[in-house]
Amino acid sequence: MALASSCSGLKSPIPKSFENLNQKGKKMKNIVLKLMLILTLFTTNMIAEDKPQAVIIFDASGSMWGQIDGVNKITIAKEALNKVVKEWNPNVELGLTVYGHRKKGDCSDIETVVPISTVDKDKIISIIKKIQPKGKTPIARTLQKVAEELKFTEEKATIILISDGKESCDANPCDVAKNLEKRGIDFVTHVIGFNVDKKTDKQLECIAG
Repeated sequence: MALASSCSGLKSPIPKSFENLNQKGKKMKNIVLKLMLILTLFTTNMIAEDKPQAVIIFDASGSMWGQIDGVNKITIAKEALNKVVKEWNPNVELGLTVYGHRKKGDCSDIETVVPISTVDKDKIISIIKKIQPKGKTPIARTLQKVAEELKFTEEKATIILISDGKESCDANPCDVAKNLEKRGIDFVTHVIGFNVDKKTDKQLECIAG
């Protein structure tokens, strides 16, 4: 997995492994544009792979109802993700995994809503539209699930985690990330922290490290 770097804004056109999208005081349009830019940069290098694949892990925990300057974080994330999917390179296969969207307080609420496949843009956008935040933040279990699914594809893949909070279930995502790396599962993890605090910032950064 790639080395991590933490910052609250993009300082260069080179994609980073960790970005804290801390945009207090910014208009929704600016936040959406920045999130789109980060997602686009994270996917740029995948084109060089023989069979490029990506999985987006989308945080639908209850805290995504929180607001950034009067706008729900889930609204911002959905709008940005919809725009990215519309412009997605058809040569890059895409999967979407969501957690916390079906049940409150359930650490097993993790669902592969779109398996890795050729992009069906309309289908993915329709699924994103229906996502409603409800539950907890099982980052470690989700990483484990996605990595196990990638293992069977036998292709290098990119995982992009979009989250606004730290692990809220009984697991350590940093340990899971290190263990997966030791096992040789071939993937790169990029993390977008959605207006997170310093403690959460460190946890999300270690996942990308």
